[in-house]
Amino acid sequence: MKYNVVFVFSDQHRLQATGYAGDPNVNTPNMDRLREIGTDFPYAISNCPVCSPNRASLITGQYPLTHRVVFNDVTLSPNATSIAHAFKNAGYDTAYIGKWQLNGKGRSSYIPPEERLGFNF
Repeated sequence: MKYNVVFVFSDQHRLQATGYAGDPNVNTPNMDRLREIGTDFPYAISNCPVCSPNRASLITGQYPLTHRVVFNDVTLSPNATSIAHAFKNAGYDTAYIGKWQLNGKGRSSYIPPEERLGFNF
């Protein structure tokens, strides 16, 4: 049996700003429920606390100096091996929803299939 895998990472969001972390100023019931049934990485850190380099590292498993996305809006090579390729090799369909910011063309532009790093959708 294959499990469903949902990998959620939010942009510009602190761990402390969640209901499950005890912040009384925010209401995050969906994130709270996901945490109850999923896996949380409270001690994860970013090797480069900038959106594009961090996103490229999460998708490729590489350091920014390896994948060469060292600041925002730098193009990640469309030939890079990604987590989507690994899941596809295991028989999964994959989708990426949200700000891509890895093709150097802006943050809300259409991403053609050949630039999706293996993601089906």
